[in-house]
Amino acid sequence: MVASYSNTADFLDLLAPSNRAYTTDIGGYTSNFGGTSAAAPYAAGVVAALQQAALEITGSYFSPAQVRSTLVVTGRPIADGKNPSIVKPLLDAASAIDSFPPCPRSDLDDDCDVDMLDYSAFAQHWQETGCDTTDWCGGADLTRNGQVDMYDLADFVEEWLNGTLP
Repeated sequence: MVASYSNTADFLDLLAPSNRAYTTDIGGYTSNFGGTSAAAPYAAGVVAALQQAALEITGSYFSPAQVRSTLVVTGRPIADGKNPSIVKPLLDAASAIDSFPPCPRSDLDDDCDVDMLDYSAFAQHWQETGCDTTDWCGGADLTRNGQVDMYDLADFVEEWLNGTLP
């Protein structure tokens, strides 16, 4: 439930925590911090963490619209205590960051982009057989059949041409 003193409305997209927030205070820690003054730093921190994840995973920051959409879609539903018919998403940092798609299988250099560097790594293993199941020929055995063959090449080229990230 949303704290009884919090403002909610149908036109809001998202809610941030604001009741009994655990934070530093002069002389120690306190759990009696609340309201907008508590919610704003929580929300800003979640956005900062999301933007860092976006940069590391996709190579660029999210637009404001992408940030809003991600936070709304991944938020946990919470009802307004004063008006239970108002249910809005509550910020959920872990769900927002976990919502990123995994890197493509053909991304052999772990930069979440299938490019010439990945092709170079793939080519080094071309027609290799007896791939060890611990690394599948450096990841080039995409079909996991023990050899780097035309099936792997077809998968690699498809991911390279079509892309698997937005």
